[in-house]
Amino acid sequence: MTLEEREKLAELIKQKRGSMSKSAFARLLGVTHTAVTGWENCLSEPDHHNLLAISRVLGMSLDNLHDCLKGNKASASEFDSLVGKIKSMRMSLNQIAVIDHVVSEKLLAIAESAGR
Repeated sequence: MTLEEREKLAELIKQKRGSMSKSAFARLLGVTHTAVTGWENCLSEPDHHNLLAISRVLGMSLDNLHDCLKGNKASASEFDSLVGKIKSMRMSLNQIAVIDHVVSEKLLAIAESAGR
């Protein structure tokens, strides 16, 4: 990974992390806060497994993340696409509650399968 790609990755991580602590973000990825610090300061780069975890947290495929880091215009992430669709819908509170329930069940299944 070039320095420019590491810098882009650092920027993406910082944006996604927002006000979340490095430790909390690290737990989300299953790494140490030191690893996140190294990535954000361009001192180290994540291995393939961690890049995959980062891409998932960013809501994009690993291929899209690689394209983005190389400066190629990445297509909208699945997450951004879904958010856009939801924002354009007019839904009742009951419909929103059903969506919330389905998303919560999916997240629970993912967390359980990851052993968290």
